[in-house]
Amino acid sequence: MLTSRVQRQLKDIEQKNLIRSPLLLKDYDGRFVVYDGKRVLHFANNDYLGLSISDDVKASAIAAIDRHGVGSGASVQVSGFHAPHHDLEKAFADHLGRDRALVFNSGYHANLGIFSSLVGRNDVVISDRDSHASILDGIQLARANHYRFKHLDVGDANLLLKDFSGDWIPRSSRGMTKLGELPRATEISSRVSEVSSRGLTAGSNSSNKFLVTESIFSMSGEISPVKELAKISKQNDATFILDDAHGFGIIDSNYNQNDVHAIVIPLGKAVGSYGAIVAGSNELINAIYQFARTHRYTTGLPPHVCAASLKSLDIITKETWRREKLLSLVSRFKQGVKQVGLKLVADTVSPIQGILLDSPGRVVDVQRKLLEKGFLVSCIRPPTVAKNASRLRISLRCLLEDEDIDRLVSALGETILS
Repeated sequence: MLTSRVQRQLKDIEQKNLIRSPLLLKDYDGRFVVYDGKRVLHFANNDYLGLSISDDVKASAIAAIDRHGVGSGASVQVSGFHAPHHDLEKAFADHLGRDRALVFNSGYHANLGIFSSLVGRNDVVISDRDSHASILDGIQLARANHYRFKHLDVGDANLLLKDFSGDWIPRSSRGMTKLGELPRATEISSRVSEVSSRGLTAGSNSSNKFLVTESIFSMSGEISPVKELAKISKQNDATFILDDAHGFGIIDSNYNQNDVHAIVIPLGKAVGSYGAIVAGSNELINAIYQFARTHRYTTGLPPHVCAASLKSLDIITKETWRREKLLSLVSRFKQGVKQVGLKLVADTVSPIQGILLDSPGRVVDVQRKLLEKGFLVSCIRPPTVAKNASRLRISLRCLLEDEDIDRLVSALGETILS
C-alpha cells in the first residue's frame, strides 16, 4: 500500500511531465534498433565504440560461459572470484599503470563503495557541482562534510581546498546544510571564521580532503579540466578520485597517473559490457576491498561478463579506427547542427551532445516526433538535470555512418525549429 506522500509525489511528477516509462527495444545492430515494431536509427545509448555487438567480444563471453557457467555463484570475497575476474583486474591495472584494480558490479556500486570505505565522517569531500548521482550518494553514505565547487571551475575548487587546510570546523560544530543548499567555495571562509569566533575549534578531530570529478559529464558532454584539478589536489594534499565513465577509450587522459589516486571506470560505455573497475595503489585498493560493503555483500559479476570486458579492452588498445571514426562523426554532427541554426549545450569533442529545450513537456514532444521520423534520442528531464535544463541527449557511436548523422541533423532542425 502506497503512503499518501508517495501518491502525492507520483501525481506531482505526472503533472510536470516527469513520469518515466521504459522503451522496449529489439534487434540492435550498431546503427538501428527496433522500437514499437519500427526500425529506427539509435542515438540513445553509450556503446560508443560498438563493442557490445563485436563478434570477438561475444565469442569471448560464450567461451567463458562454456567454461565457468552463467553465474559467479557467490560474492567475490567468498567463492565468486573466477579466473576472468582476476584476468580483468590485472589487465586494467597494467593498462592504467596502477598497482592493482578491483571489479565492482556497476559504477554505482563502485562509487558507493569507494566513499563509504575511504571517507570518514569528519573528512571533507569537494566535488564538481554537476557530479553524478552515484558520487553524491556515496558521499552521503559516508556522512562526510560535502562541498561542491562551481562546475568545471578549477579556481573555485582550489579555494575550497585551501579553506580546509590545517584545522577546520567539523560537521557537528559547523551546522552543515542540506545537500541541495550546499554553499560554494566563496561562502566557506566567512562561515569558518564565524564558527571559530564562537570558540568552536576542530580540537582532536582528524580530517582528510578528497577532490572528486568526472572526466566527461554524462548529461552535457563537457570535458573536465582533469590535469589542472589533479595539480591542485596534489598541492593541497588531497586524495583525487576520477570517475572516467564516459572518457575512457574516447579522449586522451592528458594527466599524470600518479596524481589520480583512484580511477573509476564503469564498463557499460566504451567497453560495451557491464560492471566497473576501480584502480589505484595496493594500499588504496586493499582498503576498498576490506571495507566496501557494495563489493562484499553482493554476488559477483558473471565470469563471462568479465571475459567480454577483457576482450573489449584488447580491442580498444588495438583497433584505434573506432575512436578515430567516432571523433570524425562528432565533428560532422557539430558542424551540421551549427549550419541548421541549433545550439548545443557545450562545444565539446565528446560523443555526448545535448540540445536544451524550454520544458520537460517540450522535450517529450520532440522525442516523440523524432521517433515518428525514424530517430531515437534520449529525453532528459529533472531530476537528472536542473529544473530549467531539460534537453535532448544525442549519443554518437563509431558504427554510425555519415549519412546517419546528416539525416539526424536535418530531422532535428525540422522538428525543433519548425
